Amino acid sequence: MKRFKKALSLLIVTMMVVTMFTISNVTTVAANATLSPTSATVYCDCKARSQATFYSGFANTQINQLNNWSRLRLTAGDTNEYESHTYDCYGWTEGVYTVQIAAGGQNWYSTPYGWLTLDNWGDGWRDAGTLTVLSGGHTWNEGTVTTAPTCTESGSELFTCTSCGVTKTESIDPVGHSYSSSVIAPTCTAQGYTSYRCTVCGDVYSDTYTSALGHDWDEGYVYVEPTLDTMGTTRYTCTRCDVTMDVVDIPVLSGLDIQIFLANEMIEKYMNGEFVTTRPGFDSAWARFTDVYYNAVTVAEDGTPEEKDTAEQALAAEIASITKYLPIDVTELEAAVALTPQKAESFYTPESYSLWSTYRIQAYMFLSKASSGEKSLADETEMNDLVRDLTAAYNNLTLKDADYSAVDELLAEYAALNRNSYSPEDLEYTD
Repeated sequence: MKRFKKALSLLIVTMMVVTMFTISNVTTVAANATLSPTSATVYCDCKARSQATFYSGFANTQINQLNNWSRLRLTAGDTNEYESHTYDCYGWTEGVYTVQIAAGGQNWYSTPYGWLTLDNWGDGWRDAGTLTVLSGGHTWNEGTVTTAPTCTESGSELFTCTSCGVTKTESIDPVGHSYSSSVIAPTCTAQGYTSYRCTVCGDVYSDTYTSALGHDWDEGYVYVEPTLDTMGTTRYTCTRCDVTMDVVDIPVLSGLDIQIFLANEMIEKYMNGEFVTTRPGFDSAWARFTDVYYNAVTVAEDGTPEEKDTAEQALAAEIASITKYLPIDVTELEAAVALTPQKAESFYTPESYSLWSTYRIQAYMFLSKASSGEKSLADETEMNDLVRDLTAAYNNLTLKDADYSAVDELLAEYAALNRNSYSPEDLEYTD
């Protein structure tokens, strides 16, 4: 029996044709062989593998794999005996493959000379089932970030198979911006908006704009007082931002305001010590002036038109009264005194020179009193008259008529000596 099996095995090996397919072929040389189960599924991973087991009848069985092949052989059994054949799927490609078994067979007979094949009922293959190969893929680790993603740029991550060490790189989506917002309130001159800043990369943008508020001016105050011929200025201040605006909107002075303006000038002169306070009557005049002034200021605020007219006239009279106590400007009088005759007193007629000399003495006395405070603006008329009279006396200085009798005598003597006849009428005399 052992010799029979050995001869049979050698014969089968000789008859087998080794062929590479892109599918798995299960063959058997038993004509009545069957396949059980008729279909199976296996998973082929990078290194992990599973196995498919088929049961077939008595015969040798071979399988042609995708990338390699192996021959599986039954060692014993009857024509109705089933044996298992297990196939390792490592390296196979995913797909569905047809399983075939032998369509023919042979009969072996025993003779005194050994085993012979007397019957051969054909060969070939017939489909008996299917084998489905599925890819289980790699077993990847958790991965390592090689390029970190930014808000706007993709990153990359490297994965390694824990079974075979193969690596792959996958893209990491951008993380996107993470904005924090702050509301910028509008100001008087700048619009408001909402500002956004990315806490990751610092990118900024703004939206939700609101209009500027504009200035909120207060009632203003008099920044520059109006005068007799210039308008005054009102300064307005914004209640929100303290910015100021000057507007020339106060009209020039008129009516009672003119007198109040002039009265303020008198008060300023008094504060500067310009009044001749030693002059008799000043104290009482100043007291009347201040009383009328304060009354005029009150009336200017709330008085009726009639009250304002009355206050205007009263204050004008007091200003005129107090003005008299101001120092007098003696510039013109000093200029008149400086006018000096070009010739000695003896050249002028006594009447014209005496008159000029008298006015000049009066001018010196006036200037002396003005410097000591005895003269003030109240004496302006007196000073003006003195300037006029002194200037006129200077202009009216008259030269005496010349006495040429002695000269005539000398000329006559000279003519006699030179035997020339000269008449005084023939000579022109000049002084």
